Amino acid sequence: MTRWAWTRTWSRAACGTATVTHQIEDGADPAFVQRQVGHRYASTTALYTGVSGDFMNAMMRRMLDRALSPDPAR
Repeated sequence: MTRWAWTRTWSRAACGTATVTHQIEDGADPAFVQRQVGHRYASTTALYTGVSGDFMNAMMRRMLDRALSPDPAR
């Protein structure tokens, strides 16, 4: 594949977005991912995160279950 073909297919931003998204969806600590990609602010890392709707729904469900749980130890 020529260099031109590669840059037309994958850009640096596309690779960064894919890397950040896969790490977040695989359960990596967001602070670790932020440091790994060299972002100063978490909001910058969030811009590169394109998680799926299913992942967002599952994460929201876990957070709501934890917040609304009658067991204070959770």
